[in-house]
Amino acid sequence: MKRLSSLVAVAVMSVATLSACSGGDGSEYCDRFRANVESNQFDNLGADDINKVTDELKQFRELAPDELKDDYDTLIAAIEKPSAASDPTQAVKNIQDYAVENCDVKVESGS
Repeated sequence: MKRLSSLVAVAVMSVATLSACSGGDGSEYCDRFRANVESNQFDNLGADDINKVTDELKQFRELAPDELKDDYDTLIAAIEKPSAASDPTQAVKNIQDYAVENCDVKVESGS
């Protein structure tokens, strides 16, 4: 269960460490990504919220460009089947990089 919690945290951090800027390319994926970044719906997740996270990731996967679909598959698998899943770290990085480059969001420096 501890590994699963860690994987959920990694998936959520792919969005939580980003902040939205105005503008962007207008695609439905980027619009949803920015809206998700601006909301607080994933700020205080508990163990019971795993389905909420996977449902959201599945929706993002459907909207994502082809180059990110495998990354979303990796994240979803890491949550649904953690013992058999690949390390999602690179998938998170790919999603963050795409968001920064194409969706007009930036990585927050933290405090």
